[in-house]
Amino acid sequence: MKKAFTMIELIFVIVILGILAAVALPRIMATRDDAKISAISSDIMTAVSDIANHAMAYKIEDNLSLMSNVIRDYESRGIADVTLTDETTTPPINSSVDITVGDVPDCIILSIVDKGDTKIIEASYGSTGDTGLCATLQRVIKEKAYPMKLEGKGVSY
Repeated sequence: MKKAFTMIELIFVIVILGILAAVALPRIMATRDDAKISAISSDIMTAVSDIANHAMAYKIEDNLSLMSNVIRDYESRGIADVTLTDETTTPPINSSVDITVGDVPDCIILSIVDKGDTKIIEASYGSTGDTGLCATLQRVIKEKAYPMKLEGKGVSY
């Protein structure tokens, strides 16, 4: 008599593997999204640090991609859209960058705002769209940590 697995034993093994895959795959996908959010939030904090360091060492440029390698990289990959001076806003925006997350083109907006005797960098939220990545990223980046002074009264070099 041959020793082999019966058809029922093989079906049970396949069913068990299917159940394990159904339980594990959503968690693996969530971990991948968490990694994306962590990477983007780290990049944004690095960009803000780059901008503040450039403002202290040199001057505030009209184009944020000249002040941060992260923003320059994001702009070249189509993730960020840099806008130059917009005098129509009150107070005037010296420069801003809209960061795209997933399908949301303005998930996080970094702006240098001219407040007369002080220039500050602000982070604000755009729309969240239909993607959970943008909404989660907006919860991670603390809007209350801004504005951060870049030059002017209260900033010592």
